[in-house]
Amino acid sequence: MKVKLNINSNLNEEKAEFWIKKMTTKIEQITKELNSKQDFLWCYQDRDAFQVKYSDIFLIQVENEKTQIYTQSDKYIFKERLYQIENNLPS
Repeated sequence: MKVKLNINSNLNEEKAEFWIKKMTTKIEQITKELNSKQDFLWCYQDRDAFQVKYSDIFLIQVENEKTQIYTQSDKYIFKERLYQIENNLPS
């Protein structure tokens, strides 16, 4: 596949256009990521909610049926299943 990027800081709106023979899982994942505006997960410590940026996450694990999100300095609980995080996170 050929990829061409045109960088122009004067654009009002960014756009991506694909010319493909068929939809693949990879292209579907890329499309979802490009369309995603959210760059964080809602996580909890006790009863308080926090926005944890994807870029701050360094470990995700499930322990005692609870999905735990770790950053460099904190530990959070994510109230959804592990597969749901996978669907939200960028590659």
